[in-house]
Amino acid sequence: MTRPAIGYADDPANEGRVVRVTGLWRYPVKSMLGERCKMLELDSRGVMDDRRYAVRDANGKFGSGKNTRRFRKIDGLYGFSAVYSDGIPVMTFPDGSTKRGDDEDIDAALSDALG
Repeated sequence: MTRPAIGYADDPANEGRVVRVTGLWRYPVKSMLGERCKMLELDSRGVMDDRRYAVRDANGKFGSGKNTRRFRKIDGLYGFSAVYSDGIPVMTFPDGSTKRGDDEDIDAALSDALG
């Protein structure tokens, strides 16, 4: 049986292993494509500001690429991308237009684009 290349840090089987990081990514909005970063800050939950925002449906469920108790699958989210600008997510829509998360009409624009 082969062991996974990366496991828990406190697993004695991982002692002496070297991990090579080839890219750092952050996803400002859950289930949207994200941004490549030169540097990231970590806290006890992982990458800071990763998936800090999410689209919600009319019932208050978070949009996702999957259905669970907490998440509702919303087709089309993967067609968007998001990056941070001064702490605010800026979303690029599938048609190439962009909107900031603090724009007055962001809710309507996302609703129209996602049906």
